[in-house]
Amino acid sequence: MAKHVFSFSLMIFLDLILWGLSACSDPKSSEIEKNRACEIDADCVGNWWVGSNTCGSSDRCIDQICQMPLAMPGDLAGSEKDQVFARMSCVFTMEDSRGEMLFERYVEWARGEFALNRGLMCRDDMFDEWAMALVFPLAGAQKITMHLMQFPIVLIALGRNGELLDLMWLETQEADDYVTPKGTLIVVEMKADGFEERIDMMDRGICVFR
Repeated sequence: MAKHVFSFSLMIFLDLILWGLSACSDPKSSEIEKNRACEIDADCVGNWWVGSNTCGSSDRCIDQICQMPLAMPGDLAGSEKDQVFARMSCVFTMEDSRGEMLFERYVEWARGEFALNRGLMCRDDMFDEWAMALVFPLAGAQKITMHLMQFPIVLIALGRNGELLDLMWLETQEADDYVTPKGTLIVVEMKADGFEERIDMMDRGICVFR
């Protein structure tokens, strides 16, 4: 009888160890509480950091609560949180003045060192009508990495007044970092989804946020 009890206890003990190891190895596991209080995005990802080789939680600190970004499909999509999000309108002129392209996106702001370094890393998906705007503290040449990116993006580099400085299409997991032109204050990242086919036609433009 004692032998059976010992074997049963040992099995439970080993199961608990395996469960603990799997939880620790997965940054998306239950160690990261949903709807936990936060002050910055870094509070919502557990031990994950932007130099990790695997993805962590995509949650952001919105209204001081860790939750799924509105730009991703999910229960929070369409919620009104205009203190965090805005609307971007852009007009791009095609080369040789052959015409203009107008488009709009809902914008998810990214400010602060952690949010700027993370960008759209580890996002599984994003609504086509959304974009992320990385707002840097100072205008300059900004470094953008495609590390842990899950889908191709179009990157728009904007100056102090929203003027277009550069327009790039970046594939997922590109090895080289992209450095924006000098004077870049805002970098907009959004899903490519056919937009990349028109990039070479764009000559100049401007984007405004409201």
